[in-house]
Amino acid sequence: MNKRIIAGVAAAAAASLLLAGCSSDNGGGDNGGGGDGVATDYGVTDTTITLGVLTDVSNIYTATAVPMVSGTQIYADEVNAAGGLCGRDLEIDVQDHGSDSATATQLFQGMQDEVLGFGMILGSPQQDALKDFIANAEITAVVAGWSTTALENPYYVLAGTTYPTEVINGLSWLEEQGMIAPGDTIGYINVPGPFGGDARAGGEYFADENGYTLTGVEITGKETDLAAQVDQLKAAGVTAVFMSTGPGSYNQAATAMKAAGLDVPLMTNTPGYAPFQIAPGAPAGDFILENGYVTTSMMPFGNPDSAKAVEVAAAFDADYAADNNNADANVNFGYGAMAIFGAAIEAACDAGDLTRAGIQAALATLTSVDTGVLVPLDYSDPEKTPSMETYILRPSDTEAGSSVLEATFGPSATAEAFNE
Repeated sequence: MNKRIIAGVAAAAAASLLLAGCSSDNGGGDNGGGGDGVATDYGVTDTTITLGVLTDVSNIYTATAVPMVSGTQIYADEVNAAGGLCGRDLEIDVQDHGSDSATATQLFQGMQDEVLGFGMILGSPQQDALKDFIANAEITAVVAGWSTTALENPYYVLAGTTYPTEVINGLSWLEEQGMIAPGDTIGYINVPGPFGGDARAGGEYFADENGYTLTGVEITGKETDLAAQVDQLKAAGVTAVFMSTGPGSYNQAATAMKAAGLDVPLMTNTPGYAPFQIAPGAPAGDFILENGYVTTSMMPFGNPDSAKAVEVAAAFDADYAADNNNADANVNFGYGAMAIFGAAIEAACDAGDLTRAGIQAALATLTSVDTGVLVPLDYSDPEKTPSMETYILRPSDTEAGSSVLEATFGPSATAEAFNE
């Protein structure tokens, strides 16, 4: 296996790659059962289990997706070295949709009979485009995203805490630290849709339940400057700003806040922070280091408080660092997403049923999944967020991965009430 293949695919915008193993017999739908008596249907042979990954390693999310894919492969390397899952090697078939939903649909249709399930699907638009195909195929898929809309599809698996709960916990933590207090005005900048709109619902709930005023500004995410929006929030007297946007918008807001002298906490969900924001010469790097916070389901890369995070970081540094510019928490997400599916495979194996239906049944038995790099997870109720805990991270220019764990937090009382 060529461990530098990820970089090659990102550079060449290739359509697909097989990251582990080279078997072309992926099981299809006619297996019926393995030689060990375990029932199988799709993506499973006597020697291999194949999981799919649909991601973007060639377009706008390359910087996020490539370390995620590295994390999935680190998990496969680890379990295969230990004898595999259910006595079978784990193969990961990565396909690049380039953030195009039509391409994602076409790729899914070509993959669906060759994989047991999907260890990761990246991109809210692509997840939305595929949701009916996923449900019709009854195929389990871990999604890279934390929107509550994913809970509407029983075959979509969230690898962490939902966006609104992240926001509620983040604001509750700021309150606990004395950075905000009832009666204050909180600024909120968000993009619309299943990320930003969904997350903002958590901010609105927190404000309503705890005596705050929330002043919101919706943006497209395509702006080149957010000075006017920041001036609006400053005029409203905000004591903190929460953002549910991409990293470019977060960087623009930090730059504008620095220029306007709006020296208040600037918190974001997982997608808002990226290491480039604090790189040498970054216009708002010092402001973000001083005022930035992230509420997330992912531990920092190499977090010394987690033996597993340290192991994953060491594996990345040894085998994948040359292929990536971003040794960050996204490596942990890729590892954790695949570990969730791995836990379901092990439970299904114990039950003697590695069919897709067996995976779904096994998933519902997982009440305490500890990946070592994500928040603790409970999949016993598919209609509820699998976790109500979050990690509070601080950007850091001295730590590998560009962030440090400030606190493990939650669920706050407000988060519990929101999720009742």
